[in-house]
Amino acid sequence: MGGRQYLVAPATLIKPGVLNGSQGPGLYTIDEIRKNPHSWNHIPLVVYHPTVNGQSATAREPDFLSEWGIGLVLGASANGSLAAETWFDIENTRRIDEKLKPAVRILPRLERGDKIELSTGLGLDPEPAEGKTEEGIDYKWIAKNFQPDHVAVLPDLAGACSVADGCGINNEKGDDQMPSQTEVLIKQLIDNCDCWSDEDKDLLVNFSEKKLNQLIEHAKESSRNVAIANAVAGGFEDTGGNKHEFDADKLEWSSTIAPPKEDEESTTVQNTTITPPTEQEWFDSAPQPVRDVIQHAIRLETREKDKIVTSLVANAPKEKQDVVKARLDKMSLPELEDLAPLAIPPKPEDQIVANYFGSASPRVDADSQDEGEPLAMPVVNYAELAKRKLA
Repeated sequence: MGGRQYLVAPATLIKPGVLNGSQGPGLYTIDEIRKNPHSWNHIPLVVYHPTVNGQSATAREPDFLSEWGIGLVLGASANGSLAAETWFDIENTRRIDEKLKPAVRILPRLERGDKIELSTGLGLDPEPAEGKTEEGIDYKWIAKNFQPDHVAVLPDLAGACSVADGCGINNEKGDDQMPSQTEVLIKQLIDNCDCWSDEDKDLLVNFSEKKLNQLIEHAKESSRNVAIANAVAGGFEDTGGNKHEFDADKLEWSSTIAPPKEDEESTTVQNTTITPPTEQEWFDSAPQPVRDVIQHAIRLETREKDKIVTSLVANAPKEKQDVVKARLDKMSLPELEDLAPLAIPPKPEDQIVANYFGSASPRVDADSQDEGEPLAMPVVNYAELAKRKLA
């Protein structure tokens, strides 16, 4: 690359979990690791961390890079962990190896494919938050907003996330291993939904913990709805002995009213007018699973109606919006869905145009300009110019 020879080795830079730092144990989450993995590309690869007066310092200084720089980081990506390619400049690595003891020299170990310790040099925002991981490991803060500076190769030291922990050069298995919390969530998802199986683990490991939790809740809701649907399909008998069945083809309920009970003493059928139950009585006497599915359907319909009504009302003049909303609220969902295409997003009154240096000129709508007298086109009198030149 660039006329220089490199030896490229895969590496795992950071694994989710608790790492000890200057402020005590901190939690590195998969969500933060995945925020911007490409920011790790092109940062310096050096031997040991730079320090000034015993304090950590940036490695992006010419003097330090000239003495300890051996390459750069490329191909950064975040799956279960932060992984990258470490590009070792062969000439510079061989030069620095001469400063090290023969047993820990870097280039020979790379050529053999040995695992080598590394450590990340980065700035971050420590968010105070004491807690405990699923494995029972305590932490006092959560690492936020990584600002990568360099990656340090440690020929004879162990990194905070060591080779034994799954990090390091030539240690790809660290990236393949999912954090335990993710493993737990994936297992819960597979257990709660027939639509996911062990074959989907390679796909699910790419999801954040937040997304996995959402899928789990959706799977539980779907399973509950299936159970409710099965209960509804079988029909039910209310406390008055009336039988109710659901017609899946017509999507409606039918009820069979029970005959009046016989008088226990005379065994004569009472001459009583049978009155069908009201909607509220029918609902109150239905089993809990049936009431659940009906209430769920009502919530979904209400939410959809509110969304359509809001978009339609937004197009009405402000002084008439209350009247329009009152009329729309009385309509059924199918009627509102027929009107939904009329809900054209209103044009914003103020158009804010961002100014990006080096970008194309912002587009300005013609109808947003003040109508004034057009400017006259400039006229160049070439004959007059010729006379002046000759004079």
